[in-house]
Amino acid sequence: MAVVLLRDPKSRLWPVIYNEKSQIKALTSGWEVFVKENSIRPGDECAFEVENEREGTSKNEREVIFKVGIVRK
Repeated sequence: MAVVLLRDPKSRLWPVIYNEKSQIKALTSGWEVFVKENSIRPGDECAFEVENEREGTSKNEREVIFKVGIVRK
């Protein structure tokens, strides 16, 4: 589990929990708010691009910011 930051098209940053278990990778806590506030609907597509990645404050921790592009259907 890690916290990543998503930058939306309005340049707002959203903290979201990233979970990885076996073959499953998912954005959980915070994702629903990101979707709601960005009016993402079924059929819309999100493109994630690593904007910034650096070592965090503690060992084995990294800070990652993803720029998220939204294509509306």
